[in-house]
Amino acid sequence: MRVRGQGFEVRGFFSDPETRTSHPEPLFKMPTYEYEHLDEPCERGHIFEIRQAMNDPPLAVCPRCKGMVRKIMSCASIRRAQKSDGELRDLGFTKLVRREDGVYENVTQREGESRYMVRGKPETVPDVKRIIRD
Repeated sequence: MRVRGQGFEVRGFFSDPETRTSHPEPLFKMPTYEYEHLDEPCERGHIFEIRQAMNDPPLAVCPRCKGMVRKIMSCASIRRAQKSDGELRDLGFTKLVRREDGVYENVTQREGESRYMVRGKPETVPDVKRIIRD
């Protein structure tokens, strides 16, 4: 089942075993929140994580032991989708940026490689045999 929601597309539903609620399964992952037991902790630990939709109310009781809990502030986990030129180089990629007709800058240049690749000059082409190993 596919339904269009506000700002995201929904692909069916899933059930959260911890809170025993059903949420639409968005194309992006739901955020993880941290909670702290106010009384004696259960096997989940003093501080535990739980995935919830952003519009869900905060938990007041632990889903496992029913003890009192409070939501605590934690660092957000933000992932960059784009890799830097250095990260691309370290992963074995070569990134060429067009500078003018027939001239490309190797922004992931490795030691011994030409900074610019020029059409008609094979000595300026990066040596892929040095990078790729069987």
